[in-house]
Amino acid sequence: QTKVGDRIKLDAMVQINTETDGTGDLALSSVSIALRRRTLLPGQDTTTSTELIIIRIRDDELNNPEGTGGNDYTRIASLTWVDIPPAGINTYSLETVAIGTDNIESRTYSNRSLNATIFPIGNALN
Repeated sequence: QTKVGDRIKLDAMVQINTETDGTGDLALSSVSIALRRRTLLPGQDTTTSTELIIIRIRDDELNNPEGTGGNDYTRIASLTWVDIPPAGINTYSLETVAIGTDNIESRTYSNRSLNATIFPIGNALN
């Protein structure tokens, strides 16, 4: 729960594991990662949703040798964001969505994390 003027520092990380299909053609992997906030204002019964930031991770021309079953790739994506939410109960989420693929056998996401640290405005003024 936050008060007017509080700042929230968000640190997000996701590991993207990609396996190419082994066809011999170059592979493409494209993923979006979004930070979103849901807010329940005092005296309200429904939440409002806000998209804070979306980043796109695009890997072009991944090596995809023929006959070897493809290659495995691991990418670590991280971001830090400072939010100044309205007073109320705020819930943050991290979402990953595949937005494009060519010659990809599989993609998984692991080690996802989202940490939020509140910096109350009252502490900054004292």
